[in-house]
Amino acid sequence: MREHKFRAWDKILNCYSRCSWAEISYSPQGECSLLNVGRYIVEQYTGLKDRKRTPEYPEGQEIYEGDIVKLDTPEADVFKTRNRAIIFNPTFAQFCVDPCTSIAHWPSVEVIGTLHENPELLEAQP
Repeated sequence: MREHKFRAWDKILNCYSRCSWAEISYSPQGECSLLNVGRYIVEQYTGLKDRKRTPEYPEGQEIYEGDIVKLDTPEADVFKTRNRAIIFNPTFAQFCVDPCTSIAHWPSVEVIGTLHENPELLEAQP
């Protein structure tokens, strides 16, 4: 069973914070949000870690919804490096690499930023 963790993007302070279970509410559709809905965007931990190993992340960096990852995609007979966002697809109840291929199909991704802090990483991507 994977660990349930959340982080929250504070739209007023423009930074991330961890949030506790006491601060999270759930809708009948299974969506979660912080009790102060207008201020925060809640992002859930996928249960996966990326491929990089550093002193800060000896077992890999945790991958959250809203992260931007670098991955190699097969095109013709070569692999091309692409930056993609991690999203949650409620129809399939799984975390996906935008445009919605299960993240489980990409074992060697690397977190390079987030949608809120580094949107430019997705610009001009085919």
